[in-house]
Amino acid sequence: KGDTVLDVGAHVGFYSMLSSELVGENGAVHSFEPTRWTYEILKQNTNKLSNVTLNNNAVSSQKEKISFKDYGPGYGAYNTAHNDGSTLKKKFKTIVIETIVLDDYCKERKIRPDFVKLDAEGYEYVILQGMKSLLDEVRPIVALEVAGGDEWSDNCKKSIDLLLSKKYKPYEMSLDGFISPHIIKENYDYDNLLFIPEEKNIFL
Repeated sequence: KGDTVLDVGAHVGFYSMLSSELVGENGAVHSFEPTRWTYEILKQNTNKLSNVTLNNNAVSSQKEKISFKDYGPGYGAYNTAHNDGSTLKKKFKTIVIETIVLDDYCKERKIRPDFVKLDAEGYEYVILQGMKSLLDEVRPIVALEVAGGDEWSDNCKKSIDLLLSKKYKPYEMSLDGFISPHIIKENYDYDNLLFIPEEKNIFL
């Protein structure tokens, strides 16, 4: 209760809604979802949650305008500035969106996040580059999606290496909720890992 959560890649809001309940009225959830149609559903799902702040932006390593491929409803997993669409034979709409840098976002709002969830379809490393101050100074726990097999292996490796260099340790969660140390793999088809600062491991 009372924690601050950043939900990057909020989609329709499942994790944002869960986090809203967990952090309570004294906590806060900041959700980021770049795809317009998904954002509208996210807004509907969270419109009665006073502790959730929504951002219709992508998150990156610098503030800029980027081209974003939107494959439409039902194909949200492919909506990204990173994916070239080679795995999906479907027409997409290119939209231009503004990006947010998490270090800047948190500094401007005097936010000290306790937990950051990253699910950005192969763009996680770029996002992590824009939150180095948070990793060094605030030390939030980071939930990182690792996926994409060979296509996104470089993103996964660089993301993991960056977090390890910041003295974070990787953990995995079993279906029954137990957390255990994770052994880094060469490739990931799909998984979600927890990265916890070394100094916080005592509570596990």
